[in-house]
Amino acid sequence: MQAYKPLDDKAAIAAREAAVLGAGPRIAPLPAEERTVEQQQLIDRAQPPAQVRQIKGGGDTEWVEIMARHHGLFGGHLMFAQTFMTEATLSARDREIAVLRLAWVSGAPFEWGGHVVIGKACGLTEAEIARIIEGPDAAEWSAHESALLQATEQLHADSMIDDATWSTLSLTLDERQLIELVLLIGHYKTVAYYQNALRFRLPQGNEGLHAR
Repeated sequence: MQAYKPLDDKAAIAAREAAVLGAGPRIAPLPAEERTVEQQQLIDRAQPPAQVRQIKGGGDTEWVEIMARHHGLFGGHLMFAQTFMTEATLSARDREIAVLRLAWVSGAPFEWGGHVVIGKACGLTEAEIARIIEGPDAAEWSAHESALLQATEQLHADSMIDDATWSTLSLTLDERQLIELVLLIGHYKTVAYYQNALRFRLPQGNEGLHAR
């Protein structure tokens, strides 16, 4: 398998999407007639809140029906994921800047396309989303926003945040927010892993790596 290449042009984007999405999911969604009570409860619980469904133009049910095949493990993962909404200390804007950069450098079509929609609903502009693709050195980022992008890249590439980036973030984030940022990026890297490796199809309204 070839090493991942930066998504620096339309051809690279198309090649990455073709490689990740393939011919469809590697594991089929769990049919309704084969679900246990526990699996159905998990599928019902995993549906996004009404406001998220409205933002994204519907529910993303197929991926949940795939993950429900391992309902015990996925149920624990889902509880962790939902904590970022119920106990969040980072702003929605900071969260989406970090998640989008992580999705882009991970070459994750499902994650990127979904969070472009969510990011816009949280106030990010199309121009800012284009700058997220450029990275932390793009013009017009504040020092804080550039550091968010740098921290995301550093964790992705080296599982570490350097002292300079940490110091900059410490000027604007408290200790709880710094911990949350690291856990957030780690969580969404895990999400990129299973979305890509299991080859989730893009739901309606998700334009994958072409979304802006």
